[in-house]
Amino acid sequence: MTASDPLSKFRDSFGKSMETSTDKRPADPHGGARICVQDLCKSFEHGGRTLQVLSNLSFELEKGVMAAIMGASGAGKSTLLHVLGTLDLPTSGSILFNDESVTSMGPTRLAEFRNRSIGFVFQFHHLLPEFTALENVMMPCFINRMDSALAEKKARAILDRVGLTKRLTHRPGELSGGEQQRVALARAMVLEPPLLLADEPTGNLDTHTGKEIHDLFVELNRERGTTMLIVTHNPKLAEMMPSCLKMEDGGLVDGILS
Repeated sequence: MTASDPLSKFRDSFGKSMETSTDKRPADPHGGARICVQDLCKSFEHGGRTLQVLSNLSFELEKGVMAAIMGASGAGKSTLLHVLGTLDLPTSGSILFNDESVTSMGPTRLAEFRNRSIGFVFQFHHLLPEFTALENVMMPCFINRMDSALAEKKARAILDRVGLTKRLTHRPGELSGGEQQRVALARAMVLEPPLLLADEPTGNLDTHTGKEIHDLFVELNRERGTTMLIVTHNPKLAEMMPSCLKMEDGGLVDGILS
């Protein structure tokens, strides 16, 4: 790739220090995160009123668990994922990630922690249209200032695992909806994060393709021990998960159920 390539420009925007990181952390088959949420609240000010979206949520996720979040629209499911994923700050309460307090981290440490420790998959894939599948999956590696050769090796390996070996050079517009979501999942997993958060990852897919994507989540959970929390409106998919967290009006109806 030349310096004029979009990928080169993206990589270079993170500075020459990128070339010094080789990410020697070994893969851990039991490397999931233990999450402890205590008295979590989130509110917004709107029109002079306080809107309480999350109300005193407390629960624990053991390492390697795969759990669904269910509830009606407006129950606070997506807000909970955003707060757990450090995309938004809670109004009060605490989140412990392997006994480390996420809510007490400063902005710089929080950004580094988020990129290295949490993977995200959304209902819409949010792939960058000008980049290939391989390049999209390499993006978290570059943000993490990883060596280019190692970033490509990791991206190729996870794309192969999700069944896209023959789609590495295809751009998002050249992929089916299921393939796009597989790329999004590969991007979320390329750094082997201890926690994966997914917000309706099969919501835009047909029933057959949605089940294939769900099965892939289950397989990766078993293989890598990644803790996974997945929002879904599909009761059949939720029933296939070992645990379920049910929400209503910003609170829990039921906790984590085995």
